[in-house]
Amino acid sequence: MIAVALWLLLGGRDTCDISVLDRLPDHDYLAEINDLMKQHRWGEAKTLCEDVIALDLPCAKDAKALKEKSESESKKIFNRLYKVGKGFITGEPDKSLEELGGSVASDLFMYGDIRDLAKQGWYKVTGRETDPVIIGLAAVGLLTEFVDVADWAPAALKAFRKVGAMTDAMGKYIINLASNIVKTKKINSAGKTFFKNLNTLLDQAGFIRSASIVKHAQNADNIALLAKNVRQSPHATHLVARAADKQTCEVIEAVNKHKDSPALMKKIAQKGAGSVKFITRGGKIMYKGHLAQFLRQLLGGYFYLLCLILFGGGGFLIYRSIKNIKNIFPFKNKKAQA
Repeated sequence: MIAVALWLLLGGRDTCDISVLDRLPDHDYLAEINDLMKQHRWGEAKTLCEDVIALDLPCAKDAKALKEKSESESKKIFNRLYKVGKGFITGEPDKSLEELGGSVASDLFMYGDIRDLAKQGWYKVTGRETDPVIIGLAAVGLLTEFVDVADWAPAALKAFRKVGAMTDAMGKYIINLASNIVKTKKINSAGKTFFKNLNTLLDQAGFIRSASIVKHAQNADNIALLAKNVRQSPHATHLVARAADKQTCEVIEAVNKHKDSPALMKKIAQKGAGSVKFITRGGKIMYKGHLAQFLRQLLGGYFYLLCLILFGGGGFLIYRSIKNIKNIFPFKNKKAQA
């Protein structure tokens, strides 16, 4: 109890000792890149190589050679035209950079939105399941007076939805936002902020990185958090998002509270999923701000009374322990023995 009181008075421990993560093995990015290349996902492989090189991770030298190979393959005219054309015409991208880009490009014209609305209408007529998120975003896309505000965010969101890079919670938020825009013919301040943050994320990180980064975002606040980190380091944010997966926002929020958050972000990027498990296993309260600071705010002036009670309780327990030891092992008086 005395130790707890001292810990509280000193302000608690730091969120994470970065040096502890050095004991963990580095994530094998080369194997991941080679796997992507075997699947002919050249754009994604190239993006991962760029992240490794930009952060100067231990495997950066080997990543440069793989980057050159992936660039060479992705630049082949037939490969690029086929993938971009497929994404543009069908609007159904896989996760390759080219098809994702082609799908987004089609949505920058009215063709893409009309195509998607027509497809959703056909699904409805034929009894297939429709997607209200796609319908809402296509409707917003056709309201051309909002181009300056929304920019290419609706087009990117549609592509993310199609490749499964969107949570149900985010989908519901977008449905409500799109419905409000269509009804009022206006974008409220919250909507403008949402699109602004998303456009920042897209501009700084690009399509492929953004798809991984926003994949598990639940709401507009998450997008704001991710956009803030992408401004600082799109490469580290992308690799941390790949490692943290569903815990992305939780981990990034915790890292931002560390005294040396850029170094911790880079270290997590280097170590991968193993470091994420290590950081989060200590409990949310320990990593989402100091417990001592939380108790100070909660208890106000009674905080020091709590510390005093802990000190007193600890002292009393020590006294009782000493007394019990004397009862168990009685110390005889030497004068009495004489």
